[in-house]
Amino acid sequence: MEEPSLENVQQDKLEQLQLKLEGLRQKLAVMRWDQEHDQLNPAMKSKLQKLQEECERLERELGAHT
Repeated sequence: MEEPSLENVQQDKLEQLQLKLEGLRQKLAVMRWDQEHDQLNPAMKSKLQKLQEECERLERELGAHT
């Protein structure tokens, strides 16, 4: 059985990052709407901040690979 090539491994990683980023963006869109309508409690505001930071980190990581 052949080992996956480095190119295939990198492509798989990029696809996983893109899927994760897409999911984060969807969560962020909902949470930002909630924030705009004063629907977030302090714990959710903290979670929103962490998700925004994670989204930015993934965007930078994807940008470095393209």
